[in-house]
Amino acid sequence: MKNLKFGVCESVKNIMNRNQIKHLGLLARLNITEDEAAVLFNDFKKIVDYISRLNKVKVKIKTKQLAPNEHFNIFRDDDGKCLSNETQEDILNQAPKRKGNYFVVKKII
Repeated sequence: MKNLKFGVCESVKNIMNRNQIKHLGLLARLNITEDEAAVLFNDFKKIVDYISRLNKVKVKIKTKQLAPNEHFNIFRDDDGKCLSNETQEDILNQAPKRKGNYFVVKKII
């Protein structure tokens, strides 16, 4: 058993300020006024204060329970097998347009 401490940083409150909140609003294409930035800043502080309470909680947990599923490869092995020429040809023949061994699709930019 070991104590688990949540990684909420106490100094997060000092990272965000009203100018940064206004800048985030600009990035989100929102027009945030000074009054709205003040309200959002106070809300942000309250959220961080609430979450930082988790640092005070002592949780005892078994290390094994952190990863209940054993890691395993869910993908197929890369055996280097390619489609047979017949299968490839059948797939390509189903395409609306084709050029050689490729599908022809619209150019998207």
